[in-house]
Formats: sequence, structure tokens, C-alpha cells
Amino acid sequence: MRRMGMGCWRRWCALAAAIVVASCGDFTTGELGTTGEQLPDPGPEAGASTPEACKPDCAGRECGLDPICHQSCGGCDAPDLACAPAGVCLPCFEGEACDDGDPCTFADRCDGLGVCGGTAVTCADSPEVCGPRRSCNGTAICSELFPVAVTACDDGDLCTYSDGCNGAGVCVGTAVVCGDDPGACGASRSCNGTATCDAAYPDANTPCNDGNPSTTSDRCNGAGLCVGAAGGPRCGNGYKEGTELCDGQDFGGATCASLGFASGALGCTTSCMRIFNGCLAVDRADLVDALDPSTVSWDEPAGNVGAWPKTSKIVQGQITASQVIVVRDPMDNWPPVQESGWDKPSIGNWWVIAKPSDGRWHAATIDWLGVGRTAMARPGFDGHDDIHGALGGWRPVSGETVYLVQTTHARSGVIRGNTQRTNIVRTVMP
Repeated sequence: MRRMGMGCWRRWCALAAAIVVASCGDFTTGELGTTGEQLPDPGPEAGASTPEACKPDCAGRECGLDPICHQSCGGCDAPDLACAPAGVCLPCFEGEACDDGDPCTFADRCDGLGVCGGTAVTCADSPEVCGPRRSCNGTAICSELFPVAVTACDDGDLCTYSDGCNGAGVCVGTAVVCGDDPGACGASRSCNGTATCDAAYPDANTPCNDGNPSTTSDRCNGAGLCVGAAGGPRCGNGYKEGTELCDGQDFGGATCASLGFASGALGCTTSCMRIFNGCLAVDRADLVDALDPSTVSWDEPAGNVGAWPKTSKIVQGQITASQVIVVRDPMDNWPPVQESGWDKPSIGNWWVIAKPSDGRWHAATIDWLGVGRTAMARPGFDGHDDIHGALGGWRPVSGETVYLVQTTHARSGVIRGNTQRTNIVRTVMP
């Protein structure tokens, strides 16, 4: 704020009369004389030829009734002065626009008492590195100047680097993507504010799979690699090798459908044996039993085998003088099973259904059903001492009606969830 600016005092008085009456005194001393003396008309050249005989009372802010006196006072053309209608130099009129000379105010106005002032505005710099540097400009809005684009900054994002101001108030950097490496031994990567990522590898000796079936004891080396020791096939490495039927999710191309099931998904044990619980066996309507299975007592740990779905057809079933023959449709595949302690794989059991002394039909297993096996010797059928249940002491006689059936494993209980059987066929002892 300051005393009146240009807009407040740059004014001229209107003449109130044609004759000026003033008190004139000694020019050299500037003393005022008595009032009532009439000044001569100065004429057009008065300002040049006549000394300043009229000394207006500039201190009293008298102005304007005579051009010479008006100019002697500066014509009110000095700070703080404006000529009022009564011919007195006064401050500028209240509300007049002015300039207080302060760029940090705006809408400057005279207050009528000789003071020019405006509304203050504060122009503070932004605290941000890339924020604007502000300055006053005499308006309500500050001027802003942003740092140049090469100014270094930090955008607070570790996944960018070479951060710099963009010249518009924003700190931006070049993005970097830090994704984890694939595999059990791959590094976990994280951003660090540079163009490269930090890498943390799994501890050495972390189990892994190097993809080489000929190695064993595969372990991470702590630097991103999986390393195995030389060796042969190994169950548990995720690769079906040697005599394994599966390993992890490797089934060697086998599926439920290729193994005689209608559909489903195979499983694998930790000992690399297939599991069939997820496979669906559907009872075939074209397979007809020669005996109602519900009338049979199934005397094995597997329980009511007669309720299992019929999925394989016996195309030949008979007993000769030397052997028992059961031929299944070669297209009806059942998956082989190799249990610990078995000398070879097996796909199920042979059964006989007969009437012992109690006069009821009883069913019991009489042997293991090996892969591709279609016959067994009569001595192994007649007088079998290991038949379970009511048929344990049974001995067939000539002309006796018996029934034959084959199932997946049932003698020691269901194995791996596979429950399938053939149709039941009738034969007569020779």
C-alpha cells in the first residue's frame, strides 16, 4: 500500500470563476499578503513573462483558480493530490482505480484519504520438486513457472527409474516390469528403482525336477538352476519311466477311455500306480447275465460284486476235461495293476458261481486274472483249497451247472477304485 498512484492524482480543476482573488506576497520570501488585492490578467504569456508573483498556498492545497497558481502547486499533479470542485487539492476520490505499486495485490482502489490499496494474494512455491515456482503479477492468479523437464525427481514408484520432471508439474519415470522366473528354482524378482530387478533365489537343496529322466535327487543350486545326480528311472520325478504305470501327471498317454472306462480322469499313487476312482464305468445294456446276480452271495471282501457295472463281454466260457476257458472280447480292456510283492501285473480275478450243500448260489474267486490269460488248468479249479466262503470245501461233479464271471480285483478288496465285471455265463461240468 502507498499514497495515491497515477490514477488518483492526474486530474485538472475546472475554473470556478474568471477572476482569481488570492493573497500574494513577497516572491522572494513566499510570504502571503493581505486578501482583497485583485491580480492582473496574466494573459496568454503570463506563465512565461511574469514571475511567480502568486504563491498559492500549496501547503493548504489551494489549487486551480488560476493557471499559474495551479501549476505552481503542481496542478495537483503530484502524489496524493486531486483537485476537488472547490479548488482545493485533496486525495483522490474513494473507489477510484489506482496502482499501489505492489504486484502481490490486485483490484487496487483509492480509499478517499490518500491511500491506494488492493486485495493481497500469496504466491508460494510448491514444495514438490516438479511443482511450480509462483510469483505475483498484480492479479488474483499467480504466475507459474515449472521446472524444466530434465530436473531429477523421485516419483515414489520403485518400478520406475530415471525419474524426471515432465515440465508440467509431474514427476515421471521409465517403467520396468519385474516378474518372477518360472520353475521351482526360479528367482522371485522385485523392483528397486533402477533398470534392473532384485532377484531372490530359492535356497539350495530345494527339491525340483530338472526334466532329465536319467537323473535323481534333483535339487536347486541356489542360483536358478535345477541339478540332478546321475541315476536311472525314479518314481516321483514326474516322468513315466521303466515299469512305472504313471508318475505324477504323466500317464504315458493312457486315459480312462483307453483303459476301458466310459470317461473320467486317471490318478497316480506315490508308488507310480494308476488310480481309477475318477474313471466312470458304465453298465452295458447289451451284456446279459445268465444268472440274476442279486440271487448270489458274493463271498469276497469286495462285497456285492454283482452290482458292479458290466463293461466286458465273455465271448467264450466253458469247462473242458483239462481246463477252464474264458475268452473276453479283446476290445474290452481293463487296466493291469502291479502291486508291491506281485511277480507280475494282474487285471482282476476269476470267479465261479456254484451251489454248495446249503442249496444257495455262492460266488468266490478261484485265481488271479493275468494280462492276456484266457485259460486255467482243471487241477487249479477242481479241489481249490483257497476258495473263500461257502465254496471253500466245494468239489464240482460231472453234469453240474456252474457259472463263470470275471471282475477287476476283488479277492482282497477293491484295488485303486476299479469296479468292473463281465457278464455272467452258464456252463456244465463235463
